[in-house]
Amino acid sequence: MQAKGNDGTNVLLSMRLSNSVNKWELSYETPGKGCRDPTLAKWKEDEDDERLFMMAHCAGGYYDVYESTPNGVSWYKLGEPITRVWGNSRNRSGYGVPSGFTTAIIEGKEVMLITAPVYLKDDNEKGGKGRLHLWVTDNARVYDVGPVSREADDAAASSLLLNSGKDNKELISLYENKKDEKYNLVAVSLTEKLERIKEVVKTWKDLDSALKKCSSVSSTTVDLPKKGMCNGRVPTDELVGFLSGNFSENTWRDEYLGVNAIVHGPAEKRREVPNGLTFKGSGAGAEWPVGDMGQTVPYYFANNEFTLVATVSIHEVPKEDSSIPLMGVRMNDTKGTVLFRLSYTHDKWLTIAEDADDPEDVDEWEPNKTYQVALRMDGDEWTVFVDKKEIHNTNYNEDLFDTHRISHFYIGGDSKDQSATGGHVTVTNVMLYNEELLGKELYKLRTSKVTIPSLGAEKKPTEQVASTDVSVASESWREESTSYEELAEDDTDEQEEEIVDLVPAASSSTDAAGSSVSEPAIATESAESREFSSRGQYPAFRRRNVSASHAE
Repeated sequence: MQAKGNDGTNVLLSMRLSNSVNKWELSYETPGKGCRDPTLAKWKEDEDDERLFMMAHCAGGYYDVYESTPNGVSWYKLGEPITRVWGNSRNRSGYGVPSGFTTAIIEGKEVMLITAPVYLKDDNEKGGKGRLHLWVTDNARVYDVGPVSREADDAAASSLLLNSGKDNKELISLYENKKDEKYNLVAVSLTEKLERIKEVVKTWKDLDSALKKCSSVSSTTVDLPKKGMCNGRVPTDELVGFLSGNFSENTWRDEYLGVNAIVHGPAEKRREVPNGLTFKGSGAGAEWPVGDMGQTVPYYFANNEFTLVATVSIHEVPKEDSSIPLMGVRMNDTKGTVLFRLSYTHDKWLTIAEDADDPEDVDEWEPNKTYQVALRMDGDEWTVFVDKKEIHNTNYNEDLFDTHRISHFYIGGDSKDQSATGGHVTVTNVMLYNEELLGKELYKLRTSKVTIPSLGAEKKPTEQVASTDVSVASESWREESTSYEELAEDDTDEQEEEIVDLVPAASSSTDAAGSSVSEPAIATESAESREFSSRGQYPAFRRRNVSASHAE
């Protein structure tokens, strides 16, 4: 339902018929301030947990999506991970039109199907036509199935009709066609689009399953997408994007078929390696778009919270008076402000927040050693982890988000930084989560890390490098495995799942002294573990962490 507050602003609510009292009851909350024309869809995680999703177009220039508590009694006001993904116009302004919105079971997985008009560049200023597109999402990943309205039509409001029988055999879109200030209704069959939707959802499911069951000791083989992505179970809940070994021309393709990264720098400054790329020199690196996507922004959640994880190995030591950018986040203001940056000097990691003049150097790094680096942003602070160890934590200026949003992530180098001299680094298996990962998930990720083959030891300005990332005795691995099993003993269901081998055979590399050593796909470290608490408080429209204990 749609209502108006005392100030005249539109709000959303729902009404349900209660069997216990045999009367209609209004929902307790009124989410969606400034939104109108809501559409409801049922979402059923299991037999005992039935919820509703509500989607509406809002004055801010986007569609908001809200979830109810079981049976639609109340609504979470902070919105879902997919809230504000879809814009109402090319420049994401104005109210827009109602969208088509329904849920379906595809390949045994609950998903949402959405239709909304997409406008060509600058068409919103020129009164151009809208072309209706169809999307599928599992409330985390978003895939654009493509245009579905007739090319000559100016599509406006729409709805989706799904024959929700056993096989979901029929899908129809009903939309308004605007012509000469008049509207006609058009119905088109989208049943053929269901085949592509099934392929996409199957890709999501299969990759999730393979990553969750990955092991370094299994001989089981899988045909997707290739071996060598992990050395242990990878958390896939809220895993939205994954950059690994799928690269062509200047595009680093997302394994989940979502947003692809753009690779910068000439061909001679980059080299494909298993599961990633090696970058060398200034201007080389990858850019993963967030707000640079135009009308539709699949990673809008990153403006609220995220965890960005990458496996890296640095092959060249910078001069003592310089630092090299490794990973970071830029805003979409005119300056392209660096919201946060992780760099490295000749001996230490360097953290820089909001282009500050007083960067903080922390913990030493070693050339040719494989590290798993994570940048985590929540409601008000940045945290940096290296091999699950927290090395930095700082608050950030939330006022930056009053007028601007995140533009993109950069990985392996910052092509926008003209002063950076460029380094020599390999980046593999980049993962983007739409929530803040805590201790247990970070531990799983660390144990899943695949070692990057050494390119050879480099000389420091004043001394010879004396160490590299080599194999550790099997006893250490057994101790760490035992520690991990104790940490995750509440995860027994996952531990009993079939294990899939996604890791390559042991590789050969060269140590600092020049001798050849055989190293396993992962070099293990000590088994210490840190638990990190969830802050649980977020500013308006910062998504909540949903858990079994959550109450609102």
